[in-house]
Amino acid sequence: MSRYFLLLILCNSLVGIFKVEASVPQSSRPELISIDSVNLTAEHFWRAYTSSNEADQHAARFFLLGVMEATEGKSWCSYQQFKTISLRDYLNGYFRNLPETQMQLRAAVVIETALIALNECKGNL
Repeated sequence: MSRYFLLLILCNSLVGIFKVEASVPQSSRPELISIDSVNLTAEHFWRAYTSSNEADQHAARFFLLGVMEATEGKSWCSYQQFKTISLRDYLNGYFRNLPETQMQLRAAVVIETALIALNECKGNL
């Protein structure tokens, strides 16, 4: 009987050692942008873009890149004409001056509008 008792204690100890979710710290707040961020508002995008959290910044930059890739040459001209730092400075000024009503619009629409204002094609796209 004592062998079974020791085996039970050993198994219970091993379960505690290999329990992964107890050792992985969980974030106390949800991500600002995730794979499920459908109909993302300009406000949520901008909070992630200017966040001090590196993961939020990366997610926002990838979102921006997706909008740029999808709309380049269709509604605004090539972004080869400006540098990344110029784009960041421009977006900073653009988003800071948006009224609250526009911050509640879809982020992709607001970003596309900003890109058109920055680099509208003159003539053919």
